[in-house]
This record gives sequence, structure tokens and C-alpha cells, in this order.
Amino acid sequence: MAIINLVFLIIFAGLWSSDGGRDTLKQGDTLNSSSSLVSASGNFTLSFVVNIIDGSNCSFLAIMRNGESATANRAWIGNRDSPVLYPSSPLLTLDFNNTLKISQKDKDEDPIVICSAPHTSNNNTSVVATLLDSGNLVLQQENSVDGSMNRVFLWQSFDYPIDTFLPGMKLGVNHRNGHIWSLSSWSGIFNPAPGTFTLDCVRNFGTTR
Repeated sequence: MAIINLVFLIIFAGLWSSDGGRDTLKQGDTLNSSSSLVSASGNFTLSFVVNIIDGSNCSFLAIMRNGESATANRAWIGNRDSPVLYPSSPLLTLDFNNTLKISQKDKDEDPIVICSAPHTSNNNTSVVATLLDSGNLVLQQENSVDGSMNRVFLWQSFDYPIDTFLPGMKLGVNHRNGHIWSLSSWSGIFNPAPGTFTLDCVRNFGTTR
């Protein structure tokens, strides 16, 4: 009996590790409403969450800080302007065109594109999406030969914050491409659409306020 219990525990631990410990989506992988990515040290989780807005169940792709209350742990929302409405089921996919997108199961609508990375001419690399321990969701190149990662991010969620400023994020202007880093409030307690207030850095007469 003890041997049977031990075998069961080993099998169960292996199943839990293969699903609960995953921090990366490879090309062709999907994430549905009952699965998630968890950063390597377990600090953050990427999954779909449901908020009730005006009586409708709305699904959002969210990065959540583990160990905090459900109302305070939403560090990032990928589709804050485009919720997936019930009864449609959301499905996050990293396709072979390097596009991270949300499709709606059983609904013939264009996918919600989170980001898209350029193609690479190197046959030994592929693009993956990884949730880092900082709470940053990144697209980067993985060497298919040795599994090493290119430290240059093709895209990162830290460039598109919502109302939460995490260590490693920036506010201001990227002078290389003109991209503006800013925070914006939610439009309601349960509605993450951009609200009335914005926090950014404004340059005026050589000073930043």
C-alpha cells in the first residue's frame, strides 16, 4: 500500500510540475481559461481572469502578483480595452508568425493581438513568450540548439503598463523610438479600461515634472 501511495505521489507531482510550473509559451502553445504561466520563483502568474462589468462576464489576460488580494494583485492587463465576453472562451496563442494573440473560441471574430515580433532569418532560433520573476512578460529568441535565451527583448509588457508601476518599469519618453511610458487609472473598480487619470513625465523648458 505504501508503494502504491508513493507511486501516486510521484505521478501527481510530475503532473503538477509540468502544468503549474510552466513560465514559457513556445510557438504553437496555447493558454486557456483554466491554465496559467507562473514565473520561475512563483512571484507572478499570467492567466485569464473574469470581471463582471455591467452585468456581463468579461475575461481579461492578467499578470497577477501572488500572495495579494484579488482586488489588488492585477499588475498588468493585456486586453484592457477588448474584453472577451461570455459565453466565448478566450485562448492565448503564440503562433508561428511570432504573434501573441487572444482568440475567442466558438466565435468567428478577428483575434485580439497583444504583440507581434519580426521574423528572424536564423533557423536555429525561435520566439518564445516568458513570464519573468519581475512580472515582465517578454518575447525573446530561444536558441533551439542549446536552449539559451537572447537577452534582447523583442517585446515586453513593461513598455505598456496600466495603473501599476513595478520595479524595472520606466516613465517618460523613449528617445530612440518616441514611445511614451505612462500609467493610467482604471475606469472603474472592476473595469480596467483606461480611466480619467494619467501619470507620466512632461518635459518643459529643460525640466521634467
